[in-house]
Amino acid sequence: MKLEMKFWGFFEMNIKNVYKEIKKITYDLVRVGLADEYREPILDDKTISWKGCTDISISMKNIPYKDIYEKINKDKNFNFKLPDGGMFQLLYAFDNGGVFKHRLAYFPAPDFEEFQNNPDIYNNDEIYGDIVNKQVMPVIVRVDYNRIEEENSEIHHPYCHLTLGQYKNCRIPIEKPLSPNNFISFILDNFYYVPQSNFMDYELKDYVVHNPIHINEIDIDKIRLRIDNTNEDK
Repeated sequence: MKLEMKFWGFFEMNIKNVYKEIKKITYDLVRVGLADEYREPILDDKTISWKGCTDISISMKNIPYKDIYEKINKDKNFNFKLPDGGMFQLLYAFDNGGVFKHRLAYFPAPDFEEFQNNPDIYNNDEIYGDIVNKQVMPVIVRVDYNRIEEENSEIHHPYCHLTLGQYKNCRIPIEKPLSPNNFISFILDNFYYVPQSNFMDYELKDYVVHNPIHINEIDIDKIRLRIDNTNEDK
């Protein structure tokens, strides 16, 4: 059994608004120097990806993380890459009912060769204070959403869930699909040394405010992530 999904008009999670938001994020990060490589977002019928997007299944294979990272980096199979090597993939699919699925992923650099070659760049930059800490272990962060009732599996899959470190059974429930800003802000605020507000001179512009709540009742009594859109009254 599931909770009823609600859709709104302006600022709803439709394909045009999601595309606008990804495009704005990309250009904003480039402008403030937080994306030194990027690919143009692409709107193609019912999907949103990036220019040159190819098979992303490499990230699901049972191979060392360094090999996964190097393949994605070599193919430039990402939306944008931060100066420390962190890469982002933002993929969405829509149908007549709205957002059907998404796959949002963050791939931190498996090592810091650039830091080793140019340590002063990072030692003097508060943004990367935690990233270059020798105790830090790079962890893939992925948020998947699929609106189908259940996958063909005996294991329950929350409609939207957070996976950390590619653990097969790590599926932390999230109450609704994420907008691009939801995901980017989550990474910048929680995996970098200072909140994004300290190095962005403005907030990322929201084109999506009303994300449709979609969570199975099985997951309501579990520890889960709640998405609080502060601009709900726009």
